[in-house]
Amino acid sequence: MNIILSHRQLDFDALASMLAASKLHPDYELVLDGKSNAYVQEFLALSKDSLPFKDLHNVELDQIDKVILVDTHELQRAGVLGSKLTNKPGIELLIYDHHPYSGVKMPNVIIEPVGACTSILVEKIMDLGIPLSSFEATLLALGIYDDTGSLIFETTTAKDVKAVAFLIEQGANLGVVATYLRKSLTQEQKDLLYELLDNGNTEVFSGSPVYIAYAQCPDYIGGLALLAHRIGELEGADTLFLVVKMENRVYVVGRSKNRGLPVNDIIKAFGGAGHENAASASIKGIEVPEVLTKLRDEINLRIRNPYLVKDIMSYPVRHVSPDTKLQEVEHLLLKYGHTGVPVVEAGRLVGVISRRDVQKAVQHGLEHAPVKGFMTKEVIVVPPDASWEEVQRLMVEYDIGRIPVVLDHQLVGIVSRSDILRLVHGGAVAIEADLAHERSKVLRQDIQDLLANLPDYVGNLIQNASLVADELNYSVYIVGGFVRDLLLGNPTKDIDFVVEGNSSIFASTLASRLTDLELTVHSQFGTATLNFPDGTHVDVARTRWEHYQFPGALPQVEESTIKEDLFRRDFTINAMAICINLDRYGQLVDYYGGLRDLRQAEIRVLHNLSFIDDPTRILRAVRFAQRYGFHLAKETEEKIQTALAGGVLKKISSERFTQELFLILAEDKYTHML
Repeated sequence: MNIILSHRQLDFDALASMLAASKLHPDYELVLDGKSNAYVQEFLALSKDSLPFKDLHNVELDQIDKVILVDTHELQRAGVLGSKLTNKPGIELLIYDHHPYSGVKMPNVIIEPVGACTSILVEKIMDLGIPLSSFEATLLALGIYDDTGSLIFETTTAKDVKAVAFLIEQGANLGVVATYLRKSLTQEQKDLLYELLDNGNTEVFSGSPVYIAYAQCPDYIGGLALLAHRIGELEGADTLFLVVKMENRVYVVGRSKNRGLPVNDIIKAFGGAGHENAASASIKGIEVPEVLTKLRDEINLRIRNPYLVKDIMSYPVRHVSPDTKLQEVEHLLLKYGHTGVPVVEAGRLVGVISRRDVQKAVQHGLEHAPVKGFMTKEVIVVPPDASWEEVQRLMVEYDIGRIPVVLDHQLVGIVSRSDILRLVHGGAVAIEADLAHERSKVLRQDIQDLLANLPDYVGNLIQNASLVADELNYSVYIVGGFVRDLLLGNPTKDIDFVVEGNSSIFASTLASRLTDLELTVHSQFGTATLNFPDGTHVDVARTRWEHYQFPGALPQVEESTIKEDLFRRDFTINAMAICINLDRYGQLVDYYGGLRDLRQAEIRVLHNLSFIDDPTRILRAVRFAQRYGFHLAKETEEKIQTALAGGVLKKISSERFTQELFLILAEDKYTHML
């Protein structure tokens, strides 16, 4: 006998996954063993004829040979029957799940990090071309919508969205989905919600806020996950835990947003499971105060340092003195695209001058007046150890886009709106951030594996460069196209190193460790080149900033940080770097969303004037898009049209245009590019 099981607290994703598994494996029978939530019970009461579940009492343990387990990878969580089967030898088990899994991935364990388990099975149904009835498509859509919060939870992936699109094509009735997902709370649920809110507080653990609420009720009340979602919306909590005793059990539910704690790690301590963003546990023989004490202990054990200003600020900061003329300030603001600039005297911050105030003064013929007569002296500042939430609050409250960071009255950095937006929307932050280190561990290991699989001579080159970087105490990065192609699985042999330090010294020291190469150093430009007989080409440059005096002009170069160096590049997919210092080896530096665009197959420029500064980027955008089968991001395409309408291509030399044209003609897909 072959059966399909899921966890005992059946929700819509589990129910839908069971149905989807039966479509893929029609020789298996559906078996319910556990207590469904109230909404699932109501759905089952109306749909029994369409869902042929086998009565649990008619299932003989000795007759079971094969089991498909969905929406969990632990057989003991599949009710009483699952617990018995755990100890039965010879059972053939196939698992479909989307929860975190640390075991060995065997062929019978199919686990993917998607928003809903149903999506994994629907993808296979799509691939096999298995037809679905309108009822089946509706239930499968209900499972996905329920576990992804109607596709808005942070765990939602493109696979979930594609699965829903397919199900709608198959006749899924979204009206039915909405009916079950938008049901009003029962009076019992409302009473429980009010008690949780009355007993709820935000507690701070090492600078990270966590909302914890508790309640007790004599009878079991379903929908605790729904209440957690409602409370999360009401309280705006990044991390929340609900602890509720019902009947003889204590239920613990954890929810987390992108910036919150990984709640599944904490819930595991109570024997539960789930995702980083959603997890739950059910405990017998314990009281609420004991659970709350243990919960706080577990949070303290696993707390991660919050993002602090020092982790996301930019430094060093461009500034002017109080005696600087307004026309000089206007030129500096235009040159670097800043909306304002700090005013510093003897290292102390004494004011801020905005672009708006400078422009007004210049319009009145005061371009030769000093800044000190027009600057704002009452400046909103933050210390390096302030939280990013405090910066966000100040920006909203005072409507300011850049806040100076001050330590002992000295200007040490600056935080902009874009820094906060990158943090809020999941972009990369400064590589020094402790939390960034934790979240990038898996990606860092993946990159180390990719580097380890490079040809020996390339790997040897990078290893020697890593040793030289530490020997000279320089931060050194591989940048640009090599990083892009490495992540795409097709690394080139041309490598670009960028050095926060003296690039000539780095290149010379590296060359002394290698043999059979030609070294060319251009000290005045801060660059060097290593050429090898096999054609391998290595460029070394210091981190630098470029600005353009007019459209199509060659850039003027100044020394800068790695962040500014990456910002000067053409597209986000080319604005990533890999650190090769031993303590950060393999760590991806991605301030501008390059990895995201690489995964989404998009070509995106870094700033609004990119094609104005360098019109040849228009040709490169086409070349990269066709080479990799990518598409132009909508705003990038619009910026190209704007630049073309302004006639920017006429402003570059024929030599530069021809050079880009030859690069196109050297590509395999040159006809498509043309």
